[in-house]
Amino acid sequence: MAAAKLMLDNIHPKLSQARYDHNTYVFGDIDGHNVVIACLPFGDYGTTSAAVVADQMLCTFRSVRFGLMVGIGGGVPNVSADVRLGDIVVSKPTNTFNGVVQYDFGKTIAAGRFERTGALSKPPHVLLTAISHLQSNHIIGINGISNIITKVFTQYPVAAATFGYPGQQHDQLFVSTYEHEVSTADCSRCDRSQLVSRPVRNSKDPQVHYGLIASANQVMKHGGTRDRLAEELQILCFEMEAAGLMDHFPCLVIRGICDYSDSHKNKQWQGYAAMVAAAYAKELLSETSGNHTTQQCNPVNDKTDIPKSTPAVSTFSPSIDNTIQQACSALLCDSTKHAVVELARHPETEMPKKPLGEDVVVTLSIIHGRGRSLYEQEKYDSAELAFREAVEGREEALGKDDVDTLNSIHWLGRSLSKQRKYQAAESLLQQVVGGRERALGEKHTDTLTSIQLLGCSLYGQKKYYAARQTFQRVADAREKVYGKEHLDTLESIYWLGRTLYKSQKYKVAEPLFQEVVEGRERTLGRLCKDTLESAQWLGRSLYKQEKYKAARTTFRLVAEGRKEILGKEHEDTQNAIRWLQGSQRLLFYSSNNS
Repeated sequence: MAAAKLMLDNIHPKLSQARYDHNTYVFGDIDGHNVVIACLPFGDYGTTSAAVVADQMLCTFRSVRFGLMVGIGGGVPNVSADVRLGDIVVSKPTNTFNGVVQYDFGKTIAAGRFERTGALSKPPHVLLTAISHLQSNHIIGINGISNIITKVFTQYPVAAATFGYPGQQHDQLFVSTYEHEVSTADCSRCDRSQLVSRPVRNSKDPQVHYGLIASANQVMKHGGTRDRLAEELQILCFEMEAAGLMDHFPCLVIRGICDYSDSHKNKQWQGYAAMVAAAYAKELLSETSGNHTTQQCNPVNDKTDIPKSTPAVSTFSPSIDNTIQQACSALLCDSTKHAVVELARHPETEMPKKPLGEDVVVTLSIIHGRGRSLYEQEKYDSAELAFREAVEGREEALGKDDVDTLNSIHWLGRSLSKQRKYQAAESLLQQVVGGRERALGEKHTDTLTSIQLLGCSLYGQKKYYAARQTFQRVADAREKVYGKEHLDTLESIYWLGRTLYKSQKYKVAEPLFQEVVEGRERTLGRLCKDTLESAQWLGRSLYKQEKYKAARTTFRLVAEGRKEILGKEHEDTQNAIRWLQGSQRLLFYSSNNS
């Protein structure tokens, strides 16, 4: 947090905060933007911890405009980008990802192959525009980072000892196959013949690289794995927090490079890396407008008003401590000339509300993101409230048929379904399906996902005939769009089988479950939870047709598989065992009576 505090033009008084908000904040302003700084708890890092810090902050500060995640990271040296210690990597969308990729999130499929799933949100448009302008300035030699750092050291001379430039002689890159000598904290005893020869730079000024940042819940400390992932995904930097935040609020990731993501990690460059990242953030803010257009959405403005504080928020966490590796997040707030007065909320000097204009869209995106975060934490009732807020605001600001509005309604429906409020979910999802068909087309992925969820809400109300028609429709469409073996297609067939089973059409359901089991085994493997679940329903269909021998075989496989991955005492394992025992008893009785 220290490097971030050094960037503040002014420090503002502390504010009270909600009792459930356990973050510690520093308030100030940078180039007309009100800023609040927070970092991760000591020793508690990773995507989940970052998400919790941001979630608590967003609950306290509701008028967030946009965010910066500022800190340190591990660089990836390669031919196309000469990334070195003390350089800066900024997340920027590529052809394949939106600036950040969570490289450890996905599923293991056939032959042990790992398949990454999901996509994180891209940075806000206002920040992408600003970095484009900044990038062009740097190309022609207009670079304010070094000047910012010089001014900081002039004002705070003692800071140079912690955040000063270590020197090129301490920037050592070893070949990726050479491991660090474990007996030493630094590289003084490492084999210097294993160093990679690189040309000496003429300037100590940091270079800025724009591209993909890799995020995960683990520290990258292996050169071979670093190079393999970098080649596969075109990564410039590894870190540990960004993936926890990108879908929760709009932000840009800025990382100062303190090591090369290999076993030769040490803390020598962490201070300087934190400083250059914070300095880039400050320069970026000088290119980011704090102006606003006329307010159009009063309901949104009302919802973003909280006691004691109305500005949006900014957090930095360029920690130099390796245990608070790669920093936290940054949220920047609405611009005002009387920041301290506005923050303190003195009634006698309170200013009229600043118009949000285009910031309304960003504010609503953050509210929606908070709902997603709560949903992922299985706090479905709280998620419902957040999504209702997002829906109301987006309907007012964007219109009922806007794709973002429909997305919030979709997630509201999902939250209701998780609470078994199926009737309310059905009504909303009908609206989403109709809107997405008009806006995106009948075979668009999002449209088909909403139809699938609509079918589940009908199933939950025991409207099996309507659910069957819905699942049949989406299964046919997904087969045409994705193919028969695609997991989404198999999911729809699985639910179609369940509706047929509930309609006592066991003979028709059996081949559908068989198809799903075989498809999931090929794609996910025999011991996948979804594979075993579909096998369980296959066994039930066989059981209902009095095919007890086949049912027994199926339930035995399910019970053994669940015992292996879940444990013998797990309720799903015990459920499979009960069905197995029932099949054995009835098979015994039928054999004795024949």
